[in-house]
Amino acid sequence: MIALRVQRLLMQLYGLHHIPNIDQHLIATIPEGATTVVGHRDLQREAVFVCETGDGLEIGVYLDPAILKRLSRGHAHTRADDLSCVAEGVSHFIYLTDRYLEGRTCTPLELELQAEVDKFLTRALLTLESDGRPPRDLFYRQFEGVSYDATLSTDERTRYETANHFAAKFCHDLADHYLYPFRRGDLIDHVRPFFHEGLQEKIARVIP
Repeated sequence: MIALRVQRLLMQLYGLHHIPNIDQHLIATIPEGATTVVGHRDLQREAVFVCETGDGLEIGVYLDPAILKRLSRGHAHTRADDLSCVAEGVSHFIYLTDRYLEGRTCTPLELELQAEVDKFLTRALLTLESDGRPPRDLFYRQFEGVSYDATLSTDERTRYETANHFAAKFCHDLADHYLYPFRRGDLIDHVRPFFHEGLQEKIARVIP
């Protein structure tokens, strides 16, 4: 399954071993009593639902079945929009779970910033596996050719634009130094600390 494949790719990059498999948390419908929603529910493409219970935290990940079906036919790296959607859901799941298990909190902006980086890395590495090199138009398509849904609220749009802005700075540095040519060890050394840092530390990395 593509979601589990993306999860394993990201967990290997970040040196994570304590996150359960996402396929145990995929849901087909919106759960009752969900107190937190990450994503844009109206789009019905990808969303992560969080519900605190007496036993801990329950996380449900919704991914549009049509997207999963298209990606299951192979050549996932060529379906940029679909793959980015799945990567975002997987990123949110990993980040929320990691922070909860570590006893840490995170903000919606922090989640979106990390998700932008994870989408970039997912497309780069899956294309590398299939074609032997990352796509040359990767940075442009994600960060310069971006558009936003007209139904987003002002706060949502501001959050997505801010996340895109700072992620673009970080990923531009990745592209310049570690992707062309690909230097896996150096890439890991650069992205792993970023994942484990908090929002202010992440932003401090990319502000001159």
